Amino acid sequence: MTASQPTWTDEIGLLFSAPYWIPAKARSDVADEWYGCMKSDFINLSDYDSVREWTVTIYNHLASQNMPLTTDTSQYWPAEALETFRLCVNAGWPETADSPTDWADRIPAPETRENTLRIRKDISTLSDAELNEFRARLDDRLRVSDASHDSPWQMWAYIHTNWCLHYQEAFFFWHRAYLMYFEELIGMAIPYWDWMAANASDPRSPLSGLPQAFMDETYVHPGTGQTRPNPLRFAAAKDGRSKMCVPEPDHCHGDMCWHVNRLPVFDLKKNPHFRDRDRHFRMPGLFQQQVVDALKFETFSTPQGDGMPWANIPAFDPPKKIASIRTATLISTASTNSPMTIIMAGSAMTWRTILTPHSTRSFCHTMQISTEC
Repeated sequence: MTASQPTWTDEIGLLFSAPYWIPAKARSDVADEWYGCMKSDFINLSDYDSVREWTVTIYNHLASQNMPLTTDTSQYWPAEALETFRLCVNAGWPETADSPTDWADRIPAPETRENTLRIRKDISTLSDAELNEFRARLDDRLRVSDASHDSPWQMWAYIHTNWCLHYQEAFFFWHRAYLMYFEELIGMAIPYWDWMAANASDPRSPLSGLPQAFMDETYVHPGTGQTRPNPLRFAAAKDGRSKMCVPEPDHCHGDMCWHVNRLPVFDLKKNPHFRDRDRHFRMPGLFQQQVVDALKFETFSTPQGDGMPWANIPAFDPPKKIASIRTATLISTASTNSPMTIIMAGSAMTWRTILTPHSTRSFCHTMQISTEC
């Protein structure tokens, strides 16, 4: 039951020291684990002032079940405990029943949102209506063809450019989370390009080469009926400078520099008999073998920056307009310079799943990763 006028002494302190939803025999051990983990990060869960200082951060992580990070779901705080915590904060954090109150909406009431299961489809199987709906959302919600620094597409690309995790076992997990949040932004599932298909490197197979969805020059917007440039082909390059134009500016003409460029060899409609096609179409076979070989490695961590495996991002300083996005849920299209990558990842995973190997540190990993709540 939720306490109507909770205080630190009578309710909140006990939620940390003797969580009532944990079996009685395990409460002490669970509480000790929480204390030990957070104490190493200079947060004392047994101290009124320390918890009060971090109160909003702690609440948001508890509510999202990013704290505690554990495979033991019985440790997640129930709704009643979260509401007791929230009411105490909004009452001005009274320490005892004799403490004055100062009511304010410091933590808003939680919104109930139905979880929607999104099914990702092979892009080659999408109907024209489904494909054009995807293109329209890239246009309308992310302004994919806009190379200005304040466009959602450019800001999203910088998250990956500056803070993605590579050379370590967290590579897939980070990018899956990145893509999952991308789907939240556009409100639909991202289709995938199955370049690991058995025939993807066979030039005679319809599964080989870059999907035509990336080569079409235009599409019909389902909402307006307008014929527009295809954002999967003419996505703005990072900073409006294509990789092809940076090392060889003399090879760019007109507006070629601001958007990504596709090799003409992949456009089967315009160039059905392009020379040297087989060599390009067989390249996925090389990539497939690299993936197979990588999965045989005994370790996926490579020392980088300050160490391994998480320390290659020692600090997080996001652009101001996206500073409210928690790093623990960063996900998206792998690179604005290569929009094909937005459909190459598998199923989405949350950071709760990602960071569970070290259960003894389960309560504090998210605090280390996230600077905003």
